Amino acid sequence: MVRAFEAWLESEGWAVEVVRDHWDVIASKDGETLYREAKGTTSQPGLDIHTASGQIICRQGEVEDRTARHGRVIRNEATSL
Repeated sequence: MVRAFEAWLESEGWAVEVVRDHWDVIASKDGETLYREAKGTTSQPGLDIHTASGQIICRQGEVEDRTARHGRVIRNEATSL
């Protein structure tokens, strides 16, 4: 999931950071920065979405750039393991 999203970002001209702290993906382009938490294949999609939301809320305070955008990267369909 993360690698596919990184590849897409790079194809769109985003610079993806290798060192990410606690974030799954940090990317920048034209003065804009994205911080993303990713969730892939799971046996409990609802729980993972809530977990990702909590992680984002907790980690936003660690980001000094108040113009940065935070969000989730998720599959477009639920998949059971």
